[in-house]
Amino acid sequence: MSEKKEDLLNQIVIQKTGDFETDLRHIAQNLRDNFDYIEDEAFIKALDQYLVEAYTDKADSLETILTDIKQTDDEEFMSNMKKMSQDNPTRAQFETSLFIRKMEEDFSEIRPRMYEKNLSIYSPIDQFESWLENGSEMILKPTKRDYANLYKDYARILVTSNEWREATEMYQQATLWNPYDAPAYLELAELYQNMGQYGMSYPTILSGLKHAYFPHCLAQGFYLLGQFYLSKGDTMSAYELFHLSLLWDESEEAKKAFYELMEQMPEQMRVDLTAPEVLAAVNLSMYPDAEKLAALENYINEAELSDEDKEKLIETYQHIIGELSKMK
Repeated sequence: MSEKKEDLLNQIVIQKTGDFETDLRHIAQNLRDNFDYIEDEAFIKALDQYLVEAYTDKADSLETILTDIKQTDDEEFMSNMKKMSQDNPTRAQFETSLFIRKMEEDFSEIRPRMYEKNLSIYSPIDQFESWLENGSEMILKPTKRDYANLYKDYARILVTSNEWREATEMYQQATLWNPYDAPAYLELAELYQNMGQYGMSYPTILSGLKHAYFPHCLAQGFYLLGQFYLSKGDTMSAYELFHLSLLWDESEEAKKAFYELMEQMPEQMRVDLTAPEVLAAVNLSMYPDAEKLAALENYINEAELSDEDKEKLIETYQHIIGELSKMK
């Protein structure tokens, strides 16, 4: 084992706090920063021995963990980590951080080319969004691995571990790989609000709403927008936005917020506006807007699509048109 690797091992030992969760986070960061060291058998065995001796009742074999990271497929690994995060969030964060670092080695194989984008975009509605933004001359070349969802899943695990700052960074990475992923923007906006960063949440909510087509996403967006206005003391706008959220999808959190405000407000102030009126009052247009829906209809009719993708887009289009018609 080289002198540099011995120095890192000594640094890990010196950093020991006695708290297993804190120390595991430090070790994960050290391994991420020196990821090539995990290929050194002597280093891994020495680190393994230290962990077992220092944390007899808590540490598992690092060699086994690294083998799982290398050999388990993406979907199975993330599924295992999500389950683990419920009972052992620190361990799940440790394993996932190394998995993500291993995944990032793939990026060296991606070469930028003129008129071609390598993005993690697979769903027909997100592919439509890419076509709408870039035109048919830009070729969308989906990545072999779903980097966007892997980063998003890692962000969720980090939230479970209360690593909120790092989680925001992972959500941002997810939106770089799929700039049209409404849930990623909305989950990030909610995290900003939980951190008290309402100014950061506002443009993030609008990004989520811009790319939202499904009722639960639109409902979440308007609920978060209501929370933003509530943080500013604008209870009237918050009340109407919570009501708009419930028109799209009756989530428990929106119900609770809406009825709490209803009890606080004088009856004469409870004016249930139409969806366009609510949005006009906060200087916003309808989501999704008429121009985008017309473009979607045109895309369905003219783009070369598989039968399955066309059917999914038609179903999405008809559903959203039907829902919007109820709100005018």
